[in-house]
Amino acid sequence: MARALKGVIAVATVALFLLSVAFWVAPRSCEGGFEIYFMCGIAALAVMVALPFVLHVGKTLFGRAASALGLVALGAGVWVVGLLAANFQILCRLF
Repeated sequence: MARALKGVIAVATVALFLLSVAFWVAPRSCEGGFEIYFMCGIAALAVMVALPFVLHVGKTLFGRAASALGLVALGAGVWVVGLLAANFQILCRLF
């Protein structure tokens, strides 16, 4: 299997995991679910930064760093989309 295909599969797996966690913990967002989703998002971003270096996606160090930066942007986008799509409650106890 080509390195690029392994990278795409790994990124898709991390992104789907992050989205599934969002829908899993959103009903309990006021009872600690938001904190769990936040920590899972940090872990997903750390994995996405490491993927180009672990899987040797780029030929040069600059190429791998650029891929890592792009994957962090993609991961942050998936993180926000999961937050909005799962309908997290940000302000839980207003009164």
